[in-house]
Amino acid sequence: MTEDQNEKLEHILEEIIVKRELWLLQADAGQYALLGDDTGRSFMPVWSSRSEAENAIADEWNGYEVVSMSITEFIGWLGELHEDQVYLGFNPDENNKILALDALGLKEYLTTRLGKS
Repeated sequence: MTEDQNEKLEHILEEIIVKRELWLLQADAGQYALLGDDTGRSFMPVWSSRSEAENAIADEWNGYEVVSMSITEFIGWLGELHEDQVYLGFNPDENNKILALDALGLKEYLTTRLGKS
């Protein structure tokens, strides 16, 4: 990741920490939007604001619903995402370009940050 991308990701994570929530796209109960890359890795898109998540509903995600999740619930879920080899993709743009993090690294970061706030 470039320095600019790192700064953007830090800003997004800070926003999530301050708000104590994040936004996902959900099709059915427990069925969340996923993105894939050329290597076969799966990424769960995560947004720091409801409006950005709403703007992402199009094409393949048409019919998905924007849902919020508390940061506490999300942290508890990150271990399962790691076991399922699902990475996190923050604030995907219109081309599904993401800022990616692995679930365990994110869990450690959020746990550490929340312990200090």
